[in-house]
Amino acid sequence: MTEQDPRRKIRRLNLAGLAVTVLLVGGVGGWAATTQLAGAVIAPGTIVVESSVKKVQHPTGGVVGEILVKEGDEVEAGQIVLRLDDTVTKATLGVVRSQLDWPSATTLMSSCFRRS
Repeated sequence: MTEQDPRRKIRRLNLAGLAVTVLLVGGVGGWAATTQLAGAVIAPGTIVVESSVKKVQHPTGGVVGEILVKEGDEVEAGQIVLRLDDTVTKATLGVVRSQLDWPSATTLMSSCFRRS
C-alpha cells in the first residue's frame, strides 16, 4: 500500500462536495424554473380573538405580595394591579451596600493604622 498525499485527499473531497452542491442547486433551480403552478387556493376568512386575557409577567420575577384587583375587574392603563414582595430585594440591597462599604472601611482602617 502506498501512502497518498493528504492534500490530494482533501482536494478530492472538496471537488466531490462542490460537484454535489452544484448538482443539487442546479437540479432544484431547474425544477423550480420549469415547473408550472396550477393555481392558488383563495378563501375568505375572519380572525376572532378567543379571550381578552393578557399575560402579566415581571422581567426579573419575584413573589407576589398583594393582588389589588379581582378577576373580571376592568383596569385602566397605568393602574397598579399587584405588588411584589420586597423581602428578597431588600436583602439583596443589604448585601450590595455591604460590598460597596467594604472598600471605604478598609481605607479608613488602613489610614487609622498609619496614624498610630
